[in-house]
Amino acid sequence: MTEVVDKARFLLWGIVVFGLFAAAMTFSQAGGGIDSARAQTPPIVDDEVILPTRVSAAMGRSLSALDRAEARVDDQQYGSAAASLLAFGADLTRAHRAAWAQLKAKPVDPEAETTPGPDSVTAVLKLEQVAITRLAGLYDTVADPVVLNRIGSAMDVALTKRVRMLNAVIALNPEGAGAAYADAMADSLDGYTDEVANLTEALKVDHLTTSARSALTNALSRSQAAAAKVTAAFGGGE
Repeated sequence: MTEVVDKARFLLWGIVVFGLFAAAMTFSQAGGGIDSARAQTPPIVDDEVILPTRVSAAMGRSLSALDRAEARVDDQQYGSAAASLLAFGADLTRAHRAAWAQLKAKPVDPEAETTPGPDSVTAVLKLEQVAITRLAGLYDTVADPVVLNRIGSAMDVALTKRVRMLNAVIALNPEGAGAAYADAMADSLDGYTDEVANLTEALKVDHLTTSARSALTNALSRSQAAAAKVTAAFGGGE
């Protein structure tokens, strides 16, 4: 009888240990999807750049929402993906608003060599480049109408907010307030080229529904217009 009880206990412990191991592996893989997305994303700002808290916090929330959206789309958890895409649009709007406030802010110290404005604006513009490229990749093989709509809405937020910011920066006096933006904007040109190339490739090779192809074609046209705008204003910079 004792031997039977011992065997039963051993079997029970084996089941418990196996269950804990399986749960740990599932959690690790779920987190891995988000970690992988982050690992593939180039850094938005250099380590030495310190952004205003409202800007950095909103950017962090935007990237977190985008990471979640990618992971949920990959797992075909479309309800959660739609919610994450909606959150991303709100967070990106928040980041744009915070950077816009820095763009319009008067320097606290008139004698200061730099202000948070250029770093904040170029960081959010970079975030929008990254977002547009990553959102374009989410259309591949997805047919869920709600998710497709949310991807398109998030893409529209990024493209619309960006062109507004670009217009404001380009309108600055290049011999005055605009001078602080010139180098960083010139350095961003390769990012626009990469963005256009990614959207072009997505249209060529990804499996897209008719609505996704239409949305992506529109996004490519707007991306090309932004690239041309920045090239015309800042092309040739070192």
